Amino acid sequence: MEASTIKVLVFEDNPAHAAVIQEILTESRKPAFTVQHVRYLAEGLERLSSSAFDVILIDLGLPDSQGLETALAVRKQATLTPIVVMTALDDEETALKALQLDIQDYLIKGEITGNLLKRSIRYAIQRKQDTEALRQSEQRFTSFMLHLPAAAWMKDQQGRYVYGNGEHERIFSLPFSEYSNKRDEEFLAPETAQQLRENDERVLTEGESLQINEVLRRADGIEHHFIVSKFPIPGPDGQVAYVAGIALDITEQKRAEEAMQKSERKLAKIFHAVPAILGISTVEEGRFVDINENALELLGYRRDEMIGRTALELGLWEEMSERTRVLQALEEKGSIRNVEVRLRGKSGQTLVCLFSGEFIDIDGERYLLSLIRDITDRRRAEEALQKSEKKFVKVFNAAPALLAVSTLEDGMFLNVNDTMVRTLGYRRDEMIGRTGVELDLWEDMSERATLLQVLEEKGSVKNVEVRLRGKNGQHLVGLFSAEYIDIDGDRYMLSLVKDITLKKRAQEKVERLNIELVAANKVLADDLEAMKILQKIGMLFLHEESLEQILSQVLEAAIGIAGADFGNIQIINPATSSLQIAVQHGFPQWWLDYWNRVAEGKGMRGTALGHGERVIVEDIEHNPIFSGTEVLEIQLRVGVRAVQSTPLVSRSGSLLGMLSTHYKAPHRPNNRELRLLDLLARHAADFIEETRLREMLEARVQQSEERFAAFMSHLPSAAWMKDLTGRFVYANTEVEHLFSIPFAEYSGKTEEEFLPPETARQLRENDELVLAGGKSMQTIEVLTLSDEIEHHFIVSKFVVPGPDGRAAYLAGLAQDITERVRAEEALHASEERFRALVTASSQVLYRMSPDGSEMRQLSSKGFLASTETPSSDWLQRYIPPEDQLQVIAELQYAIRTKSMYELEHRVWRADGGLGWVLSRAVPLMDANGKIVEWFGAANDITERVETERAELAARAAELEEANRELEAFNYTVAHDLRKPLATINGYCQIILGMCGDRLDGECRNYLQSAYDGTWRMSRLIDALLNFSRASRIEPRREGVDLSGLAQAVAVELKLTELARRVDFRIVEGLSVIGDADLLRVVLANLIGNAWKYTGNREEAVIEFGVMQVGEEEAYFVRDNGPGFAMADAGKLFLPFQRVAGNEFAGHGIGLATVERIIRRHGGRIWAEGEPGKGAVFYFTLSNTDKASH
Repeated sequence: MEASTIKVLVFEDNPAHAAVIQEILTESRKPAFTVQHVRYLAEGLERLSSSAFDVILIDLGLPDSQGLETALAVRKQATLTPIVVMTALDDEETALKALQLDIQDYLIKGEITGNLLKRSIRYAIQRKQDTEALRQSEQRFTSFMLHLPAAAWMKDQQGRYVYGNGEHERIFSLPFSEYSNKRDEEFLAPETAQQLRENDERVLTEGESLQINEVLRRADGIEHHFIVSKFPIPGPDGQVAYVAGIALDITEQKRAEEAMQKSERKLAKIFHAVPAILGISTVEEGRFVDINENALELLGYRRDEMIGRTALELGLWEEMSERTRVLQALEEKGSIRNVEVRLRGKSGQTLVCLFSGEFIDIDGERYLLSLIRDITDRRRAEEALQKSEKKFVKVFNAAPALLAVSTLEDGMFLNVNDTMVRTLGYRRDEMIGRTGVELDLWEDMSERATLLQVLEEKGSVKNVEVRLRGKNGQHLVGLFSAEYIDIDGDRYMLSLVKDITLKKRAQEKVERLNIELVAANKVLADDLEAMKILQKIGMLFLHEESLEQILSQVLEAAIGIAGADFGNIQIINPATSSLQIAVQHGFPQWWLDYWNRVAEGKGMRGTALGHGERVIVEDIEHNPIFSGTEVLEIQLRVGVRAVQSTPLVSRSGSLLGMLSTHYKAPHRPNNRELRLLDLLARHAADFIEETRLREMLEARVQQSEERFAAFMSHLPSAAWMKDLTGRFVYANTEVEHLFSIPFAEYSGKTEEEFLPPETARQLRENDELVLAGGKSMQTIEVLTLSDEIEHHFIVSKFVVPGPDGRAAYLAGLAQDITERVRAEEALHASEERFRALVTASSQVLYRMSPDGSEMRQLSSKGFLASTETPSSDWLQRYIPPEDQLQVIAELQYAIRTKSMYELEHRVWRADGGLGWVLSRAVPLMDANGKIVEWFGAANDITERVETERAELAARAAELEEANRELEAFNYTVAHDLRKPLATINGYCQIILGMCGDRLDGECRNYLQSAYDGTWRMSRLIDALLNFSRASRIEPRREGVDLSGLAQAVAVELKLTELARRVDFRIVEGLSVIGDADLLRVVLANLIGNAWKYTGNREEAVIEFGVMQVGEEEAYFVRDNGPGFAMADAGKLFLPFQRVAGNEFAGHGIGLATVERIIRRHGGRIWAEGEPGKGAVFYFTLSNTDKASH
């Protein structure tokens, strides 16, 4: 910010030159200068170490230092002070190099004038302020992006990356240099790149921000989920130039939510799989809210009959005294274990149970409280008030004067209008909450004190002239008016400042012109008019007039000095490199339209521009440049006969345009006129260059600020900045949402002024740690916000350096992780409920790997030996050898079918003895249906099994005795029946042998029939004995090769009829667990039937195999015999029932025997057939009868 008196330090070893500079500057009044002079570099550096200056002038040829090293040494010492170097005419190239090294301007010693020196100082200060503003804006943006807990990037309109922060690099696992200026298609998977590009194009096409969810597979091979905000960023022309984005990785939150859902699913599965009655009911009334399947099965109720009702309503308690005792124990201890109670089922059956229970928390809420309040009238009133306030704001902001509302006590701004913000150069958030004194708006504090005194005495002030200062040091002269206003019962000050700066400058310009004219009369009395013109132009450079005003004055001066009739100044358009007329005098519109279309190289100005030198044409009718051209006709038509064009070349050597004067008669300017035209052209070129550079810097600063604002407004995190005293100077909208307070209400305040003391203290302590250490910090902070809920934040705090490189601000970013914390807490609560539920209902809990090869964990209440470390020898450790095959078979079947594992088997107890368990396990699967783990529970059923086995042993003994008696009876029957049958059969054979030739045919037939009948009766007796044995024999449990048995039966059948053509198709490797002898009877009957019923086929086909039927494996025997009607399928397995014709022999006992054997193995048998197309017989065996194929 430019001070009222500018302090200048001059490095100059020539006393005369130093004296001239000091005299020029000390004579200036507005602005005023104070000058200090040193001759040596060392002396100047020492002076800079103890004093501050507003600008430094440096001679590049000092006794102790030469060239650019001198300027660089001073720049290292005074990093923020503008520098102007002074050099000789023959060393201008060195001075131009200095401009590339943070040197703001240079002067040629032989050309230094008062106006030029003051203009160079003003320009150097302004340029340094602009470059520092740009650097600060970029530094702030970089600091926030560095600590942003989200990926941020920018792409151009072609989709090429132009920026990416550290988090963005981590997403791609690439440094930004490897994908800078590349499109997504060049380094990402095609599908991913297409998805990203489609969203980018939506933003570029619609010009509006977009928030979506995107999924990206990172280099770690894991899919990451992101909440992505994409938004446009305008270029200097206001059009969309870039698409920017911010991506917040929510993968951990997703995982926490999925883990909670998985836990709940696991809880639900185990809840229904636990082998006990499990119910969840309310504490107050005891109403069931959930009940498991085992409870429904045991109690005999349907689910809808129990849910929402109490145990009392259902009459579950047989003894109410037991209910009272259970409830009292629960109330006193919070949980009970194994209390014996008697319950009553739906059908009145009594159940004796061990009751265990404890209190658990589900979501922490038991009731829903709803409150509805009508606020229609209030809402209407609020909308009317908002509408009125919007009208006031619109008028307030549209006013052409500077308007502000401030407090009476300290003058803090509560609101400022757009005109005030635009004129003073501040952002609105930089002014709201601060005072005019804090912003250093008053150039003269005595003026402020006088105004406040008048306002206090009279209650209002009207049109008092004041001098104010803008953000960038610009001066403002205004007419100040103010009065008190009442807002909601409180008094405030409404102030209005009418900008009269231009008018005031015009007045001062006249005064300065008079002063300069007096000086010019003393120096150049012989050319008073020329000096007056040059002085006027020189004074224009000292004031911030528009480019058009300056060039108009330059052209007017050039026409006057050169005695011309017409004139124009053309400027090269940087975008098109073509000349465009900026100002002109004396030409009609049609001439201007024509010349604005003339390209470089055409006409005289094109010739001058092409060579970069002045061109003079004394008479266009006799000059080869115009001879025979359309240009000659145009110029003569407008009245031009002579032309001169001087190139506009800046001090940096840039060709910027042309200054042309035109004459109605043939003419050649004299040397004096040409010298003055050169000076005018040089001044005009310098001002054009300075104006463009200033506009470029301002545009870059604005673009940087807009980019920062765009990122901050779309940031899914709260972002803020405080000064070193803890006062807020910036906050994005997320901070406003957190505090539920607009930024204007806490701008310029510390947390202590608007937050609870404890919260403010916590935040301040972390701030001080960062400021003390100078390093960034990441921590967890907990705040109770206006919703009265504790919110958890991951907070990054870091310092933002000021212009001197030291900490100037403390900045922060806060990501609300409350939902993630809640999900983790809910997951923990769910796991605790799960553990409590399972612990209360099971004596053994275990976890196994997906393939069952590893026991990951087993927890037992002393029944089995617990293990907390994974082990692969669990089978040998816990299961006796005789039961291992059965356990493995059942487990493999459950893995293959992804069904529940359930088995009663023996185990090695912790005390070394043998016990029995009922073990159930359910598979836990991922989203793709793949098993990730088995979770199981087992209960000690040793006592029950031993009781059952004792009962079974007693019954077995009884049955054994009955069987022995039955076998004795069967033997007696068989013996008593077979003896007379054998006698009859023998006598029939003797009669046929001895008397057969004497018997007639009819007698022989009778005798043969009697013989055949006795033979069939004998076979029937054998079949009945086998059928009886099949009903009472207990099958053994051993490995059986079904394929081998089938092959053996087939070989035996082939040997009975060697001439038959039968194709046996038997699948190899089919094995089961069962009774080999009984299963051979099954296959002998089924394959024997197929052999018998295909006897009339020219080529019979008999198959034996296995197939999947639902969740079961069914073994089958298929043939191509006559088949049967499905209406007769129910008769096949009944004793003495036959569906085939009499041409096939049999007793009707074989299939009935097969059915009994299969049933004894825990399976089932059925048949399918169709007349003329064969038959298929299927049978299954229980889970325990299956072995690995």
